[in-house]
Amino acid sequence: MVRFFIWVAILAIFAVQKLSAFAPQQQSKLCSIANYSFLRLSSQKDDFWDLQEKLAKDLSSSTEKSLKEEQMQKYRERAGLFLGDIVYFSVLIFSTLWCFSSSVFTPISYSFGAFCGLAYSFGLSKYVESLGGSVDAQDSVEAAGLGQGRFAFLGLLFVLVGKFRTVGLQEIPAILGFFTYQLASLSQALREFEE
Repeated sequence: MVRFFIWVAILAIFAVQKLSAFAPQQQSKLCSIANYSFLRLSSQKDDFWDLQEKLAKDLSSSTEKSLKEEQMQKYRERAGLFLGDIVYFSVLIFSTLWCFSSSVFTPISYSFGAFCGLAYSFGLSKYVESLGGSVDAQDSVEAAGLGQGRFAFLGLLFVLVGKFRTVGLQEIPAILGFFTYQLASLSQALREFEE
């Protein structure tokens, strides 16, 4: 290893001696040629790196857009499955209550609560879809507005159950119907998705 460094040092000294042996005119001519070559190579390198940077930006923006669209499509499919699970559990529990309940108002109260829970979940899925969107995207702005109104369905449930309580609407089945979306979210958590 030491021999290598000594050899490089000797070659460097030899090159400096040969360069100093040239006449001053030839040295300046040689330096100007070297500077021109260096500048030309430098500008070519700059052009090359500018082109590489532009290409990387184009690829990353198109890849980012396609990846975002792909992820959004996956989310919409899963949100559709989530809403379908809510409907499935609601119909299943409504049918069970209809068959085994002594009062007609128990399954009706449950179905009213389940409908409000479905509307709440739809608003929640639209709100989550709008997260990460840009301000300029029209769909994101509309979905965010719909998502904020999701709490109105919970308030509507309590107001209507309180108002029609005298007619026979029951509080507990309506509230349990509203929280049917929790069964659907548990079902989604236990389901395996192929990625």
